[in-house]
Amino acid sequence: MKRLAILGTFAVLFAHFAPTSASSDDFYKTKTVSIYSGYPSGGANDIEVRMVAQHMRNFIPGTPTILPRNMPGAAGMTLSNYLYSVAAPDGLTIGMPGRSGFLLTAMVGDPNVRYDLAKFTWIGTAAPVNLTLWMRKGAGIRNWDELKSSTKEIVIGGLTAGSSTTVTPLLLAKYQGLKLRVISGYPGSSEAALAMERGEIDGTISQAASMPQTLLANGEIIPIVAFFEGEGGVPGLETVIEHPRLKVLFSLLSAPSRVGLPLVGPPALPSDAVKALRAAYGAMMNDADYRAEAIKRGFAVGKPMVGEELQSYVERNMTGIPKDVIDEYLTYSESAR
Repeated sequence: MKRLAILGTFAVLFAHFAPTSASSDDFYKTKTVSIYSGYPSGGANDIEVRMVAQHMRNFIPGTPTILPRNMPGAAGMTLSNYLYSVAAPDGLTIGMPGRSGFLLTAMVGDPNVRYDLAKFTWIGTAAPVNLTLWMRKGAGIRNWDELKSSTKEIVIGGLTAGSSTTVTPLLLAKYQGLKLRVISGYPGSSEAALAMERGEIDGTISQAASMPQTLLANGEIIPIVAFFEGEGGVPGLETVIEHPRLKVLFSLLSAPSRVGLPLVGPPALPSDAVKALRAAYGAMMNDADYRAEAIKRGFAVGKPMVGEELQSYVERNMTGIPKDVIDEYLTYSESAR
């Protein structure tokens, strides 16, 4: 009887002091969550990460501290590999690796990719990202028709050799006959924008949120063509490209933009943590304060994909790419190195 009493006492004590699950209001209380950007500070990815860090904490039970951090490298691939293989799957480390360097490289089997897209914990994405080709005013190109008919060489700045910002203009040069020369290797969109401002390059492909807002307002940077129709009243590439092979290749290059800037966690997060993070992200997407700030900063809102919907989209649309399409993409990716 004494032994039973002692065991019963220990059982009560263990139940009292045992760790609670992620669904408990106390799980995140006093905790610190790190949310990483896969790019340097100043660009759209970094800005979005900082907005999420500021607003999402209000919807996580326990209202934890969320610290924005940066882990730039290989257009987001460095962070992608870290989240997949190094970060602890405890719900306290999440990240926004980016688009092309995270998604596109995995879709085409880049040998530096050490992760499986389907195994990440997909938390959510705010909206598709409509990339735009921007030109500096001094380049003398004001619209798509003038770009098509230009006989002078136009220099476009891209990020990594395999990113859509680099491969897209190379393909436009081949299949549409545009006079484009590409310089790749810029670490982020903000650095490419600065190079454009200095006159080192004539244009770059990026979302509006990464462009210097004062230069946009003053008309010093001009939108020429977007990936999808509707950005700033300019035409969408999906409607103006003519060569059938380019249409096929563009569907591959534009797939990451349709996903946007996804927030992900390491594989195999506890189910309660996944539920809490996805619910918080979804609630933030409907929050008036977050939406107002996002719109002010030039981010699209209104078409979020959260949780299982995003997970399913990635699995359906980012696997099984035809080998001949991948081979041609890789040819142009290599040519830009």
